[in-house]
Amino acid sequence: MSDWLTRFHTAARRIDAAPLPPPEMPDAVFDALVEGRIGEIDDLETMMPLDEEISFAETRQPLAQRPLMALALAMLCRALPEASDLARMIRPGAITLMACRPAGLAPELARLMQALITVEHPGVPLALTFAATPPGTGTASTSEAKPPEAIQSFWKGVLAGGDMPHLLILGGESQLPRRMARLLPPLLHIGPPDRAAVAAVLELAERGAPACATGAAARTRGARGGIGPRSAGRVLPAAVPSPVPPSDLPSDTALSRLEAEAWHLALRAPDPAAWTAELRRLATSAPVRRGAALTLDDLSLEDGPIRDAAARLVADMAGWRAGRVAWSEMTRSLLIHGAPGTGKTWLARAIAGSAGLPLIAASLGDWQAAGHLGDLLREMRATFARARAAAPCVLFLDELDAAGSRGSDDRHGSTYRAQVIAGLLEQLDGVLGLEGVLVLAATNDPSAIDAALRRPGRLDRTLALALPGRAGLHAILTRQLGDALPPEALDDLSRRAIGQSPAEIDAAMREARSLARAAGRGITAVDITGALGLGPEEPGLMRRMAVHEAGHAVAFHRLRQAGVLAGRITAARIGATGGLVAIEEQAGTPTRAGLEARITCRMAGRAAEALVLGAPGTGAGGNAGSDLALATGLALQLELSWGLGGGLTWHANPMARLATDPHLRDRVEAHLQRGHGRATVLLKESQPLLDALAARLEAERVIDGDPFEDPMTAVAITADEAQQANGGNASPVPTAPTAGTRMPSGGDTPHAAGDGGSARSVPPPPGTEGSADV
Repeated sequence: MSDWLTRFHTAARRIDAAPLPPPEMPDAVFDALVEGRIGEIDDLETMMPLDEEISFAETRQPLAQRPLMALALAMLCRALPEASDLARMIRPGAITLMACRPAGLAPELARLMQALITVEHPGVPLALTFAATPPGTGTASTSEAKPPEAIQSFWKGVLAGGDMPHLLILGGESQLPRRMARLLPPLLHIGPPDRAAVAAVLELAERGAPACATGAAARTRGARGGIGPRSAGRVLPAAVPSPVPPSDLPSDTALSRLEAEAWHLALRAPDPAAWTAELRRLATSAPVRRGAALTLDDLSLEDGPIRDAAARLVADMAGWRAGRVAWSEMTRSLLIHGAPGTGKTWLARAIAGSAGLPLIAASLGDWQAAGHLGDLLREMRATFARARAAAPCVLFLDELDAAGSRGSDDRHGSTYRAQVIAGLLEQLDGVLGLEGVLVLAATNDPSAIDAALRRPGRLDRTLALALPGRAGLHAILTRQLGDALPPEALDDLSRRAIGQSPAEIDAAMREARSLARAAGRGITAVDITGALGLGPEEPGLMRRMAVHEAGHAVAFHRLRQAGVLAGRITAARIGATGGLVAIEEQAGTPTRAGLEARITCRMAGRAAEALVLGAPGTGAGGNAGSDLALATGLALQLELSWGLGGGLTWHANPMARLATDPHLRDRVEAHLQRGHGRATVLLKESQPLLDALAARLEAERVIDGDPFEDPMTAVAITADEAQQANGGNASPVPTAPTAGTRMPSGGDTPHAAGDGGSARSVPPPPGTEGSADV
């Protein structure tokens, strides 16, 4: 059982086992007490029950029969899973602020807190103030206008001094005036309820339901632990239905959209099964509010570094708010890079939504639209000032590469660029020194960002948001289509759409639905494939791409076995937009043997086509991200940048030198020919493995993970290695112990569909984390 669930059941037992409190207060008296308005009740004595009216035969309803209060307890335990969290709130002089979502459940949270503190810390004084959300509003104004009376009373109590602990429960996080928010501790967000919290309440009700109560016990409104929270539920019947699986509940996103009234209505139902049915009905009918928070659950992120980093940011932020995590121990900034349309902006929104934080978003284009350099810097400072005032929050800086780099070869506007970068550095340092501001930045090209901006301490981590794989595409299509298409159609679409970005999928879905509406029918797989530009697959092209990518993979595998290259293959795929082999590498200092091995890997796709199909196609060439272009770049760097070729002279622009120096062209051509020859020999020796991997790739389109560690290729690997052991000719693989060589990595832009070759790949900037595409 998780920590929070253990805490939930322990606290529920303590509340149920507590002695009966004094007679219950009327609602008006209770509300006035927790809101700090008890002096307004003129007829207090007449409103309180007389001693002779008390029936000592009455019993308190257990928490299992008060589902709203149980839900408040589950929400609280999700945010504060340790008993020590509550103990910190009641230390002398402690100040705690809570914001409840949805705001309408805040009264239940206030009653729950009073009951829990009474049973776990009896006799400890606590000034508890509850500030209700103004009627008809989701949250109160964040302006400097006069705050609600309850907040004023709380503020006066805090400023009065003394060691009394104070707890303020807000019905909306924006109720607190900014001048107070700047001075008080950060808000602790409680809720919204999620599947896990609702499932815990259902389980409690199913396990704790007694026989149907009658008489005075059935009329009992419940105890308040000294104040007596009002009963929020009904007495359950004796026949308790079987447990409701959490999977039957609406999604976390759907539950988060429910307003407090919906929870009150759903939990009026007679039993947990009925609660679940009502929640499903209400979640289905609930409108998606404009600006509703996007969460990580709404995205179709595949398992990997980016998903893990996002989830840990959210978890750490919750821990910091609860006082369990020090701000200095957290990752506080992240640079996300990837091809256009991969969802970088959506990811930033989802992190903010999952963490319950406001999002302050800006870009250099927004700042530049204000006018000249002075206007730009003024708008930049205003953005960072908004983030400081809104803390805790997420500050999102889009298209950060537009600021440029002071190390760029383009000297046009270098002074202007330097001032923009200096302004960014100053503002980043100022906001990162302030607790509560998470900084997220996005770019298509991290290498274009100034090194001073990109370094850890300003942008702690740099992570690649890659194009979705087959599982990610299947999740995106399932989320958008539901059960509109049969499972086999979704499987085929996710296989054929490899290489498409989430933005392209979204646009294609809109187009496909438009086509279906125009035809007066439901959406079909043909509509979607047409909108995605996926015509009939040409078997010969798929076969060529499979052979090409298998050649890259086998060459890397052999060179890794020889100890020349280090790393592992994380995926191989082919599709209508091309193919790639993604490699997670180990960084190190390149040697000549390592660079030549990289050239060999780059040439292996073309060599595989010539070996298996009789002649190469155009897939190895074409654009600046093609195999031939990247292999040429490696050969040029070997000769003119790293001093590992025919001389030691360093040249700033090797490509320009190539166009004017015929002797250099000859040396580069010799490197490429040797790489092609070595790749051919390697692949001939490993042809059973090459054929097996190409056949699997052609059939499956996507292989997640290293295919040479997969049981499906174990037989082929065994046969290949046995052939080498039984007298196969030794290959000309360099054997220098250069483990740790880093191959070029980066891009996600694939070649044209007809090329049948590899995805584009560019050298990574220092400090990036990701996979190489071979």
